[in-house]
Amino acid sequence: MQRADADWYARRHVTILFDLSNADCVPNVVRSMAAKEKSDSDLSLDEQRTELAARRTRDALERTLMSWIRTALAMVSYGFGLFKVLQYMAKAERGEQLSHSGSDIVTALLIGMGTGLLIVAMVQYWVAMRELRKEQGLEARFPLPLVGATGVALVGVFALMNVLFLKI
Repeated sequence: MQRADADWYARRHVTILFDLSNADCVPNVVRSMAAKEKSDSDLSLDEQRTELAARRTRDALERTLMSWIRTALAMVSYGFGLFKVLQYMAKAERGEQLSHSGSDIVTALLIGMGTGLLIVAMVQYWVAMRELRKEQGLEARFPLPLVGATGVALVGVFALMNVLFLKI
């Protein structure tokens, strides 16, 4: 399709939506889509590109935080799993619980490092999102990745406390 044809189709799509936004028989969903198209078309091309770039940046920040969540969860899980395996092996060999040993230190370091890195990533995400909203005027939306990261960080804190103090 040539450029002129593509422009004609785009203009025709917007024209149809404008016409539909004034009809009484059209559902509200279509009217809201038409209003959105109309408001987007009021923006200049530079403003549209800037808004899209800001949205892509926000999405990239969310993906980065989710990557940190996966990494931290893996470190916490591996550390706690290693602790439990070593604890079970010590019980089987000696019939007693492990006292603080080198394995406890390694597992505590893994869990602590995973939890600490996740907390740093959460702060980094929060600061970057605040700057992005301030500079680009993005609308605030519910920070679902931040909620997930908080949950994983709490699991890490509880696992670390278990390894260091409770020995369950």
